[in-house]
Amino acid sequence: MALTGSRIPWPAFLAGLLLSGCGCNGGDDDADGGLPDAEVDAEPTDAPPTEPDASGTPCQTDEDCADEIDCTVDRCDPEGMTCQNTPNDDLCADDRYCNGDERCSPTEGCVPGPSRACNDDNVCTIDLCDEAQGCVHRGRDFDGDGHDDWHCEGGDDCNDGDARIYLGAPEICGDMVDNNCDGLTDFEPGANCTNPGFDTCDEPLDITGGGAFEVSLAGTVRDYAPSCGWGTTNDVVLTFTLDEAADVEASADSEFVLTTLALETECGAEGTEIECELGFPARIRTRNLPAGTYYLIVQAQSNADVVVTLEISDPTPPPENETCDGAIDVSAGGRFEGSFVDIEDDHDVSCGFGYPELVYTFTIDETSDVDLTASAGFNFVPMAVATTCGDEETEIHCSYSAPSHQRLYSLEAGTYYALVEGPGEFDFTLDVSIGPPTEPPEGDVCDGAIDVSGGGSFGGTLVGMQDDVDVSCGFSQIEQVFFLELEEAQDVTVRVEGDGGEWMTVAIQEVCGDSDTEPDRACRGGNPAALRVRELPAGTHFIVVESFSPTDYTLDVTLADPSPPVEVDVAETCADGWVTGTNGGLFVGDTDDAEDDYGATCGGQAPGPDEAYFLSLLFSARLSITLDPDGWDGVLHLHQDDCVGVDNEIMCNDNWIGDNSVIELNVDAANFYIVVDGRTEEDHGPYTLDVLVTPNG
Repeated sequence: MALTGSRIPWPAFLAGLLLSGCGCNGGDDDADGGLPDAEVDAEPTDAPPTEPDASGTPCQTDEDCADEIDCTVDRCDPEGMTCQNTPNDDLCADDRYCNGDERCSPTEGCVPGPSRACNDDNVCTIDLCDEAQGCVHRGRDFDGDGHDDWHCEGGDDCNDGDARIYLGAPEICGDMVDNNCDGLTDFEPGANCTNPGFDTCDEPLDITGGGAFEVSLAGTVRDYAPSCGWGTTNDVVLTFTLDEAADVEASADSEFVLTTLALETECGAEGTEIECELGFPARIRTRNLPAGTYYLIVQAQSNADVVVTLEISDPTPPPENETCDGAIDVSAGGRFEGSFVDIEDDHDVSCGFGYPELVYTFTIDETSDVDLTASAGFNFVPMAVATTCGDEETEIHCSYSAPSHQRLYSLEAGTYYALVEGPGEFDFTLDVSIGPPTEPPEGDVCDGAIDVSGGGSFGGTLVGMQDDVDVSCGFSQIEQVFFLELEEAQDVTVRVEGDGGEWMTVAIQEVCGDSDTEPDRACRGGNPAALRVRELPAGTHFIVVESFSPTDYTLDVTLADPSPPVEVDVAETCADGWVTGTNGGLFVGDTDDAEDDYGATCGGQAPGPDEAYFLSLLFSARLSITLDPDGWDGVLHLHQDDCVGVDNEIMCNDNWIGDNSVIELNVDAANFYIVVDGRTEEDHGPYTLDVLVTPNG
């Protein structure tokens, strides 16, 4: 018997022999007298040890040692029959230098090492890691003009934040910059300035082939007059040549600066302009432009840097559905792609602005619901559906929104035309679906108006609604209609708040759909939109709620017994201005005996006699203030905290609705002064001032 492990003292060993007897087979296996199993060599056997030793997990094959860590080498040690899981960093290497050396963790697998540190602690170098070159230490040249900062050894750039400036640079006339670092600017004696590049048609920048090009307008002057040029002071010229016909898209972007872009066949020649656009950015798209040489005039304010892009693609034919004769049949439904590039305005729609349009047609054999959606991103699109193509008198609906959506309920069998107008040269989609007929939702049309005669708060929705009713202060919006039955004259206040901050419009009409029957000042827009009509007579009245978007909203209708207006005797200055109270009110006054105390930013600076009102708000609210002068031209201006001078003026209005001046805005808690004024010294007399305060939220 061989002993393993630590040595056992002989007395203990002899005692063990005596207690274990002869050690023959058949002895008590549970006896405590023998040596522990771990201390005695076992007889040869194929079974692995029942307990692992210090070297690892028991095993018989390498497969028994798989640890689910991909970067370890897993093997079964044939000596001790235990697993060895050895990390191998080479299995984690991604062959990239700059992100450092990866390593293998026996518990987490591959983990990234620290990124390669290339900092050389030299402020005159720009330190970076390059996969091909390793750590690179370049000269300090932050503006990328190829000239190092002259504070560093060997540098010759006296302004490393402007690529136009370095020692030896051309001195540009008119940019008010010392370009060549000689201490002289532009026209100073000895500066010897030169005109900047690409300033005229004589030296345009050639961008044939397309791409993106950054040009500076610094030092240039405005040499040319494109048809859409507005508010610009400088221009540059670019040119490109087409060897064959192509579609061309060009843009000029100067971040937050308004940019003009004109395309001409002869540089600077009046009458050769193909297209001119103004925008953020300005963008021109042309279809099938013939082979030849063309010029781009780029204009912006002063020293703007402009990125000009030119994209050239294979020519495409014009759309076949530009007129009624070529209308595309969409009777089968589906999605149809369209583009407003290089099309003409051939037909008018009632909610459009004379934009170019494309024409579609559909035929239904039986009464059906028809759903049309014209989408062009955030662009508002006019879309009309008519029974006769190009005839406004036969329009069923006309919508102007983003997207423009129409759901035509229970449309009778027949052939119809959809005209989609484009206010810009963008692409769009038209989605068409035709299904079984259904009834329009409640409140969609005047005949289905919802009863709110008792007043209160009502939840409404414009989802699925159409533009069936016109209001005086709205424009081709979808709406929901309510009716109010009054047994006697009432003061009626209406407030509409759209979910998600959508702009809302609300109006009260005597005859549903006839905006000429709206009482004075009975149409308002905003979010919330609020209006008040004093002494609305007994009878049936209609409340129309509109929005460009199919939003949910809350309608509050408040009824009160008529109250007479408050007669204001003295409201001469802010110091003694009439106090309106936190809920506003209706006031009548007269400026005949007033003096001109305050000016304004509108209405010819309002030199007429004026009177002031004081409004103190302890909460945020929507203000709707209307000045109704009796036979003279009034001006209404609103000030915060003080009304001396125009610095505290927050809004001014002169004749917004007819002869009335109106101010509507959301305000936070503060003190306000409302000034009733005249456009000229001769404009004064009796007036009515309506101040409506509706709390927000």
